[in-house]
Amino acid sequence: MKNSRKAIGLAACLAVLLLLLCALPRREQWLSLARDPDLIRRFTGWIDSIGSAGIPVLLLFQIFQIVVAILPGGLVELAGGILYGPLGGFAVALFGILLGTLCAFWISRRFGEPLVRRLVNGEQFDRYKKLCASRRFEAAALLFFFLPGVPKDILIYTIGCSGVLSRRFILHATLARIPSVAVSCFAGSVAGKGDFLLFTVIYAAFLAAGGIGTLVHRRILRRLEQKEK
Repeated sequence: MKNSRKAIGLAACLAVLLLLLCALPRREQWLSLARDPDLIRRFTGWIDSIGSAGIPVLLLFQIFQIVVAILPGGLVELAGGILYGPLGGFAVALFGILLGTLCAFWISRRFGEPLVRRLVNGEQFDRYKKLCASRRFEAAALLFFFLPGVPKDILIYTIGCSGVLSRRFILHATLARIPSVAVSCFAGSVAGKGDFLLFTVIYAAFLAAGGIGTLVHRRILRRLEQKEK
């Protein structure tokens, strides 16, 4: 049973890695698609059109978004909320985040910095890497996963490359993302019901929270860097 679970996990990671290798040469095309203001409507319409295959495909997109970090972060959560309601969308998104985080963790452990540096911002990666040995970094990293507006994909890859934190930390980090995922899925369900006024209010509040999260993230990073000098 244990061996079969490992085999399934390895197969999933290899499948994501294959998608990753296919996507990297077309990174600019993916980025131009991600900037499309009509992306959510088109994406949701396409997922809805494939019927019962929509949930597993949406799950794969969530995994892909974390590993490659090209599509907008809240796209899957919004689409899940629109199509499957706040609870159904939340379940798909959070499970996808957990699987995607584990895949990114495995890729970074298996292939190391050469591949990771092709996927993420090198400057931010270097800042996190220097702090990984700090005693305060684990607590700070959990807070970063909780805060909106933080580059969580870079954080995952850095933790994987450093080898200083265990896989159990990945589960805790996934749980820390529950509030932001829940809000995004709820916003999607509100938009799906046609209440665009409430959706606008939630989205504006979420953007404001993201701005605050970015500022808090920068301040904590500066303090950690100063203490390590």
